[in-house]
Amino acid sequence: MGDKAWKAFERRVARFFGGERNRMSGAVDQLTAGDVVHGTLYVEAKHRATLAVDTWMTEAADNAEDEEKVPVLALHRKGSEMVLYAFREEDAEFVCIEVLRRFGWEFE
Repeated sequence: MGDKAWKAFERRVARFFGGERNRMSGAVDQLTAGDVVHGTLYVEAKHRATLAVDTWMTEAADNAEDEEKVPVLALHRKGSEMVLYAFREEDAEFVCIEVLRRFGWEFE
């Protein structure tokens, strides 16, 4: 029998972060309650049929392509201090390098 889509997604996320899928996420007495076992990151993977962020990213990606740029979404709920940044998996390395440059890191 094939893997459930959400389990396959959790594996993909775990591979991306260099971790391992937590088969018992949310259970007591585990290394982490998160979906991915990782030494320094707490990772929750959300697999849904629809996401507003998907629509927003598609629009941003189309506009970014016109300008030969990489799309990044900044998400903020009115009244909250928290800002979330979203980018496509394929753009992760580029975006992370750009952020690190902002903090003074140098790359060749």
